[in-house]
Amino acid sequence: MKENLRDCYPIASTSAVQAVSALDSLPTKVGEQLTLIYGGKKIAVSNISEAALTVGLSAKKLFDYLLLLVTKYNGDRGDWKNSDIRFTLSDYLVVMGLKDTRQNRHKYYDVIREDIQRLGYIHLAQGESTEWFGLVVSVDIRDRDGKVTKKEIISGDGCFEVHIQPGLLKHLKELSIILPYFTDLFKLSAQNVNAYAIGKKMVSHYGLRANEDKVARNKLGVETLLNCCPSLNSARDKDNRRTFEKALNLLASDIDVDLPLINWHYIYKDTKYTVEELRELKLSYSIWKKLMIQFEILNYPSTFANSKNLDSAYRLLIDGGKINGQETEE
Repeated sequence: MKENLRDCYPIASTSAVQAVSALDSLPTKVGEQLTLIYGGKKIAVSNISEAALTVGLSAKKLFDYLLLLVTKYNGDRGDWKNSDIRFTLSDYLVVMGLKDTRQNRHKYYDVIREDIQRLGYIHLAQGESTEWFGLVVSVDIRDRDGKVTKKEIISGDGCFEVHIQPGLLKHLKELSIILPYFTDLFKLSAQNVNAYAIGKKMVSHYGLRANEDKVARNKLGVETLLNCCPSLNSARDKDNRRTFEKALNLLASDIDVDLPLINWHYIYKDTKYTVEELRELKLSYSIWKKLMIQFEILNYPSTFANSKNLDSAYRLLIDGGKINGQETEE
């Protein structure tokens, strides 16, 4: 019987770039900062525009897609100098699990341009560093002759060319580790921003090489996962707890994706509890947020599951170039 495996690709990761998934909105004034705690590190975020901006799920997905392509074009060489990333509308629609129709081409042409603009306003600093870096510089649309045109890109003859900030490449070169990324996460619908953030955190935690032989590889604290979801990290009542549990249950279903991503349960006093069983205990919020979530990543590729093969698995996927995107000339 053929094994069901996920599309799994290498992605360069740091606490700062992971924290983009935890953003709901940016500071409303130039010079203001907000602070997130992600991966145990303090991440400072600033907005270089004068507009109040939200960061929706489509922008977070696009940033992760760009990171996949940046990793593909830079991670194998280690120089991190390739700052121009190209992809077509068809590339984007396919990897996001969307139908490649003319209607979607028109719609997502605008979505991509708007999301690139939002990402361009975000600047980050990790830990105690005073060295800020942006994510993207700008985006061009180019046809086969190098001319900027909207008509050609919608027809499929042109591509987006996104210019990555040199500061981001420097940050990735100095601090990033390579982790697996499941493209099934791209298929989560727009209203499931919490499930996306939690799913990313679980996959990256599970894939950390440092956790390969640790019992904690498949355990994360409720509070840690709440910190991935800004709309939930100050949860105080049962409704927000249920929103958190709904996100986990979505990842355990095949509503948006081809295969369920996880199965999960609570751990309380070294005992496993389902949602229903835990609810009967009527735990306070302060106790609840200190609980652990034990999870299993379903259909995890066996190559990645074997720690001895991790390096070769990442190298194979980078060299294989299976993520859609057009490599630029050097």
